Amino acid sequence: MRTSIVWAALVSVAAASLMACSVRLTPATPPLLQGADVVGSWDSHGCPAHANDLSAKYTEAHSPRMEERLARDFPAGTPESVLVVSLTRQGFKPEAACDNDGSIHRASFNQSGGGLFGPYPALSEVAWKVDSRGRIVWTKADVMYIGP
Repeated sequence: MRTSIVWAALVSVAAASLMACSVRLTPATPPLLQGADVVGSWDSHGCPAHANDLSAKYTEAHSPRMEERLARDFPAGTPESVLVVSLTRQGFKPEAACDNDGSIHRASFNQSGGGLFGPYPALSEVAWKVDSRGRIVWTKADVMYIGP
């Protein structure tokens, strides 16, 4: 009986220690990523598929919730600069345009911290196509959570 109590106490202390090891996510999760999920498995990074990509075999990863927010807040015809300012304020960093379509621009968000039992840091990309006048044609996004 006494061994069981000691063992239970040790397990409780170990579990509490692991939960205390959780580190705040940095930077904080931006509004665009709040509650975001992902469907699909092939990460295109927002760019059209190359001949050797796995796009024919897998569904492109994307976040329906993020894409709904982007379409609502930055519909087709919105000046690109409005989207870029918003993403920058939320902690996204500009990335190079797609190498096989220079009209597709991208920004990424990279979070660190978290703990063994969560919260888990997010990696996210937003891509958008612009027309010759610098206006948005479409947007898309994906997110990935890094955990054990």
